[in-house]
Amino acid sequence: MIGHTLRHGDELHKGTRSRGRSRTRYINQIMQDAGVTSYRELKNMANDREKWRITIKNCILSKS
Repeated sequence: MIGHTLRHGDELHKGTRSRGRSRTRYINQIMQDAGVTSYRELKNMANDREKWRITIKNCILSKS
């Protein structure tokens, strides 16, 4: 689902800040799991569907 959003959505959803330690945004967690350092790099990876599938598969395997 995030691959579809990255391929077609141009805007990040932004929330409001709460008090205390800042939470990790969903997109930042996806970037960390995919091993990329920028949103543009993540979006380019999602546009290459074969590369995206391999990345997602590796993320799932490393989590289990």
